[in-house]
Amino acid sequence: MRSLLLALVPYALMGVVKHGLRPSAALAGSEGVMAAGFILLAAYLVGRIVGQRRLPKITGYLLAGIACGPYFLNLLSREVVAGLQLIDGIALSFIALTAGGEFVVARVRRQWRLISAIIVGKTVVVLLGVCALVVVIYPWVPFLHQLNLEAALGVGLILGVLSVAKSPATTIAVITETRARGPLTELLLSVTVAKDILVILIFAFVLGIAEPLIHPEQGVQLVHLVLVLRDMFFSILVGAGVGLLIYGYLRLVREQVFLFLMGLVLLLVEMSHLFHLETILVFLSAGFVVQNFSSEGGRLIATIEENSLPIYVLFFCIAGASLDFGIFLQNWWFTLVLVAARLATTWGGTALGTRLVPASESIRRYAWKGFIGQAGVTLGLAIIVQQSIGGALGLSIKNVIVAAIIVNQLLGPVLLHRALVQGREIPSPAAS
Repeated sequence: MRSLLLALVPYALMGVVKHGLRPSAALAGSEGVMAAGFILLAAYLVGRIVGQRRLPKITGYLLAGIACGPYFLNLLSREVVAGLQLIDGIALSFIALTAGGEFVVARVRRQWRLISAIIVGKTVVVLLGVCALVVVIYPWVPFLHQLNLEAALGVGLILGVLSVAKSPATTIAVITETRARGPLTELLLSVTVAKDILVILIFAFVLGIAEPLIHPEQGVQLVHLVLVLRDMFFSILVGAGVGLLIYGYLRLVREQVFLFLMGLVLLLVEMSHLFHLETILVFLSAGFVVQNFSSEGGRLIATIEENSLPIYVLFFCIAGASLDFGIFLQNWWFTLVLVAARLATTWGGTALGTRLVPASESIRRYAWKGFIGQAGVTLGLAIIVQQSIGGALGLSIKNVIVAAIIVNQLLGPVLLHRALVQGREIPSPAAS
């Protein structure tokens, strides 16, 4: 009860400042800074309460953001939320750096056949299953019923490939929070990182096929695949160089490591936009190089885990505040059908992979629960879909994808946490 009352204090203070005080020159331009302080306190306290209920704390951060966002209490306006989304790039960079650092070749080599089987099984079953569902029910979907079968197939392929996508951010955050360790944790992390790269490639290929199905006047265009391959190549190359730079600092300077990493992240987030690099791939590659080609990988991961909590709290709270529930309500029944189909096909694809290659009982029974969350990568691909398809149809497809992300991002952390508990890979203090 005391924790709940304490968590309400930041909400009350923000409400008084926003609705009870008149704007003054002294506060001009400071709303974003004040909002960052508010959500850092509020989200952390709500996450602590949720953690006491044996749920992942990031679910609490998301719920805190939803509560204070423009669609509920409106303590944070759309403009303020948009202004705080610089945090997204910073948080995703640290998450990618951690993911690359956790991708240990020696460990992956022990499970490479199982990892490959799950990736292939899940990709094929989810993509084809969701696509088939869309083709069957499209006459009853408000924004699809006017399409012909070929165009509906194109939309189904797009929704199918985006249903394959997974959120590395959710996986890394829950594993870091719970300090989970074991074969199930290693498998979930390895599959998530590898599939994140694969999905980007498959998406570019599928979009090149889907566009002429939706717009017959266009020929098959694989220019997306060429551009994606180019950007990925240079991103990995730059990331390898960044990894060597981080190794040099860890080896020669060794002081204030997180300060150095923060400066590097801020610099490269903006440079990536300028030079069309994939920020996530840059830092995945950097973490991979430090972990697998030096002796400093453990120190890098420990430094990030010790200092990154405020960044993760802000990131997931802002993600919650930016969820547009108006979009969800516009297409609620189709969104829920899509989410249910993704859950079922994720279970089926993972089960297929674990039957093709023998796996432990905990992996066979619980691994699928670790592949549900969706976030930044899927949202970025949804924006590309809107730009490529264009018009009302492109906007509607993007809106449905965003609505599905809302549901999956709320389900994902809870299911992943549950899988790690059932697999007995969370140390007892973290699970309690």
